[in-house]
Amino acid sequence: MGRLVGVDLARALAVFGMYIVHIGPVLSATHGAGTWVRYLADGHSSVLFATLAGFSLMLIAGRREPKSGLAGRQAKARIAIRAVVLLALGTVLAVQYGGVIILGFYGVYFLLALPLLRLRAGTLAAVAAGLALVHRRWRSS
Repeated sequence: MGRLVGVDLARALAVFGMYIVHIGPVLSATHGAGTWVRYLADGHSSVLFATLAGFSLMLIAGRREPKSGLAGRQAKARIAIRAVVLLALGTVLAVQYGGVIILGFYGVYFLLALPLLRLRAGTLAAVAAGLALVHRRWRSS
């Protein structure tokens, strides 16, 4: 299967935006085009990054029809390897630079998604709604 150029471009924009947010100047210190670029990156790149993470899982797992058999096991292995790499990279960056590094969380989320890959859309929506309710109840207490 060939590369999806649009997805690769969106990934590049998300990574570039995250770079600007974490490494670039603060919004109040920018002028002209720099203000516009920083404004676009601030908050929007993280949403794009998260959306593309989920989209990548869907692409690896088999798009509309999840892979089964050997192809399904290979897809799960690819996701698990990606999760471990993200977790390791996030941990190294957190130790090196301090603070919270989102890559480690993505690694954990990828691992938590593995049992959900074969669920139908309705079942997955029900699981997501249930988790959202539990999260909301937990946050309010």
